[in-house]
Amino acid sequence: MNQHVSFIFDSKLITAIRALQNGLADIISNRDEQHQFISAHMTVAMGNDVTFEKIVGPITTVLNQHDSLPLILESVGVFIGNAIHLAPKPTLELLHVHAELVSAMKTVSEVPQWHYPGAWVPHIGIVYPYRNEDMSN
Repeated sequence: MNQHVSFIFDSKLITAIRALQNGLADIISNRDEQHQFISAHMTVAMGNDVTFEKIVGPITTVLNQHDSLPLILESVGVFIGNAIHLAPKPTLELLHVHAELVSAMKTVSEVPQWHYPGAWVPHIGIVYPYRNEDMSN
């Protein structure tokens, strides 16, 4: 089973993301209920074929070294496949925590190379999918 390490946010940021999603809902006409909006989280690492029980120790060790991680949301982007995301500013602290989490995950699981630091910058997915013609609105 694949396991993802994701950050969740304080209520202020969740409220702001929901407001953005509601605004996007007004312009996106393709409203597939199963894929309409993604819950507010930021995936920072992923392991293949690993159980939660195997990763909880190494991941907890890393996270206990950090009180919180301030994010500066810098831009809105679109991935291939029509997913809209918010991109945090890639601060040294964010990149450092990402690298630590990937290293910890690698002690118990194979980590896809596209999740390695330098290949992956953590982001917040907010809408998936949309149709290209919806974006012209």
